[in-house]
Amino acid sequence: MAQLIIKKDSKGNINKAIIKDAVAFYCKIQKPSPIYEQRMMQNPTKTEYSVDLLVDEDTADQWDEQFTKQPSKKMTAAKFKEKFKIEDESVLPDPKAKKFFLIKVKQAAQKKDGSDIHPKMRPRVAQVVHGKPVDITFKELVGNGSKVDVLMRANENDFGCFA
Repeated sequence: MAQLIIKKDSKGNINKAIIKDAVAFYCKIQKPSPIYEQRMMQNPTKTEYSVDLLVDEDTADQWDEQFTKQPSKKMTAAKFKEKFKIEDESVLPDPKAKKFFLIKVKQAAQKKDGSDIHPKMRPRVAQVVHGKPVDITFKELVGNGSKVDVLMRANENDFGCFA
C-alpha cells in the first residue's frame, strides 16, 4: 500500500512530498517527452520528465487534499488495462480491484526562457544496492509495474500548492 509523506518548512509550507511504495507506469526519465500540447509536433520545444504512479484510494485522497490543482485520476479496471496495455491481470498489484488511482508526476526539462534546466534539477533514478543508493538513470529503464519511492519538491503560490 502506497504512502504519502509531506515535509514542511519552519513556516509550515510544504516543501517536499514523498510517495512510497507506488507502482510506476510510463516512466520517462532517461529522455524527456514532449508536453501534451506539443505531442504531435515534429520538433517540440517544450519537453518534460514524467511518471504515472499507481496508488491506493487513501493515498490518492490524501494527495488530492494537499495538491488540489493536480488531482489524482480515478479509472475503472477496464480503462486502466486498456491504457497501459495489460493483458495478464496477475501483473496488477490487486487483480480484483474495480478502481485504480493514478498520480502523474512531472518535471519540465526547460526553464521558462527555453534553456535546459540545470543538471542537478534533472530527475534521477536510484536503486539500492548493498544498502546504498546507486544512480542508474542512464544505465537502466524503469519498467511498468516497478515498485518505486518518489521524492518531489513542492511549491506554493497564489494559485495553490504544486508538486
